[in-house]
Amino acid sequence: MPTSLAPLALLLAAAFWGFGNLSQKLVLADIGPFSAVSLRCAIAAAVMIPLILFEKKPVADQGYWKSILMVSGAFTAAITIQQYAYLGASVTNASFLVNTCVVLTPLIAWLALGQIAGRSEIAATVIAIGGIFLISGASSGAPTMQYGDVAWLVAALFYAIWMVALGRHAAAHGCPVGPHASSL
Repeated sequence: MPTSLAPLALLLAAAFWGFGNLSQKLVLADIGPFSAVSLRCAIAAAVMIPLILFEKKPVADQGYWKSILMVSGAFTAAITIQQYAYLGASVTNASFLVNTCVVLTPLIAWLALGQIAGRSEIAATVIAIGGIFLISGASSGAPTMQYGDVAWLVAALFYAIWMVALGRHAAAHGCPVGPHASSL
C-alpha cells in the first residue's frame, strides 16, 4: 500500500473498530453476553480452522500447548468481561476504556518480561490515566464510574495480557500459516 494511503487505512480501521463497539452493544438487546461471545468465537473458528489446517508445521515444540492455553485463556477472559461490560457502560466510555489496553501492554511486558517502556509509552500511559480520571468524574469531586466502566478496565488488562502472551507465543513457536520463527 502506498504510504499516502496509510492514514486513510488507519482512519477506516478506527471507524470499523468504533462501529463494532456500537454493534456489540446493540446485539445485547436481543441476546445475552454469553451468546454474543459464543457467536463471535464461532465466527472466528470458522475463519481460523481452515488456516490452522493449512499450516504445514507439526505441533511438537516444547511448551506449545501451555502457551496456547495462556493465550486462549487471556483472550477468553477479555472477550467475556467485555461483553458483560457493555451492559453497564456507554459506548463512548467502552470505546475509550478498551483502548487503554494499548498503554497497558508495555506495562504488562515490563512486569512479565522485564521489558522497559520508552518515554512515549510512559507519556501515553499518563495521558490515558488522565482520561480515565476525567471519565470517572473524579475531577468534579464525585467519581461516577459505573461497574461497566470498571469491567472495561479489567477487560483491557486481559487484552494487554493477551497481546503480550500472543507475542511471546509467536516468537517461540512461529507464526501461523507462515514460516517458523527460527527459519526467518
